[in-house]
Amino acid sequence: MKTIAVHHSTGAYSIYVGENILGEALTTVLADASYDRVFLVSDSNVYALWGGHFRAEFAKTGRILAGEHVFEAGERSKTLATVSDMYAAFQRASLTRKS
Repeated sequence: MKTIAVHHSTGAYSIYVGENILGEALTTVLADASYDRVFLVSDSNVYALWGGHFRAEFAKTGRILAGEHVFEAGERSKTLATVSDMYAAFQRASLTRKS
């Protein structure tokens, strides 16, 4: 797995790149104790392909997934209503800025 560090005026974050890295990437990200909860957001196409694999790898970490929000894939979902639905799901899961 290759890590690309991105630095900007208000902070920094990492991008993880590689083949078959989901388990390793999850372990790396979850090692950061600043995250209090993890919530999965995906479109329906990606979720159909990778949702089960993500849940299986996530279960190996011993953490509890706070929730999932899957929206329809495609241009029609790129709306403020979709964003509103996503934020409502975040609120129901009691996510915080540390999530």
